Amino acid sequence: MENAIDLRQMRAFIAVAECGSFTQASRRIHLSQPAVSRAVAALEKEIGVPLLERSGKRASLTNAGRRLLSRGRRLLAEAVALREELQASERLGAGALRLAADPSACQSLLPAVLREFKESFPACAWTVTPASAVAALELVREKTVEVAMVTRPLRLPASVRFERLFEEELVFAVAASHPWNADRKASLRDIERYSFLLPEKESDSYELIDRYFARRSLRLRVLAELGSVEAIRAMAAYGLGVGILPRWAILGTAEEGKLVAIPLGRSPLRRSWGLLGLKGRQPGLTERAFVELCRSIVPRLVREKAKEESHPCEAG
Repeated sequence: MENAIDLRQMRAFIAVAECGSFTQASRRIHLSQPAVSRAVAALEKEIGVPLLERSGKRASLTNAGRRLLSRGRRLLAEAVALREELQASERLGAGALRLAADPSACQSLLPAVLREFKESFPACAWTVTPASAVAALELVREKTVEVAMVTRPLRLPASVRFERLFEEELVFAVAASHPWNADRKASLRDIERYSFLLPEKESDSYELIDRYFARRSLRLRVLAELGSVEAIRAMAAYGLGVGILPRWAILGTAEEGKLVAIPLGRSPLRRSWGLLGLKGRQPGLTERAFVELCRSIVPRLVREKAKEESHPCEAG
């Protein structure tokens, strides 16, 4: 494939053509004279025809040089205008922001952040791709999205950064009629008697849960592997099995009151939520603003849900 014309070479050529001298051109564009000479020579080599005739310290245009000069000026002017337009859009918060988020975050965490973001940057077009931690990791690595809100992947590549927003505890989610509700605790001795509703087997969440019980020499009997927190929550509320969910995900939902959160055991199972991004990137204005809103809003939402659990409303 042929190389495109280098705008820096074009800028050097135009300066020489207008000044009639490599020395004066170097002063105008603040480059050394040898650098200007190399840039013009490289442009001539790329185009394949001489653009300037050298005579001592003076330089004059060839026929090809004269034809290129007018078009080159328009090309540089267009490049400058495009740069200024993009910079103005960035300052005003226009442009686009591509996001990914775990499906449960799409329902419980992201809407509050995006509401504030939309009020601050109404001109910014944003998109959200629902994705688990594993899938979101690939979207970030492939530069398909700029930011992903997910649980911390168990295997985090060196090229990807993770910024922690909050930590959550996973608990048993059982129907109010379940025997464990009487003592508000689970008996590890009879865990293997019950059927469990777990995340999909390929997910980090499944692996995290499996590791936790394997360390205690327990293997759960899996009734169903479900792709969303909402499905696990709904089935557990109907008493179809024991779910394992984040404690905060049970509160403030249609199933609240039908579901009871039971600790997994004396040693809680915790995991972190946060933001994935590619290391080495320079985030734009809108991306920086989105991240800052996540830092301030998401932990507060989780704290408020925790308070709801600590101070449940009494029936009137």
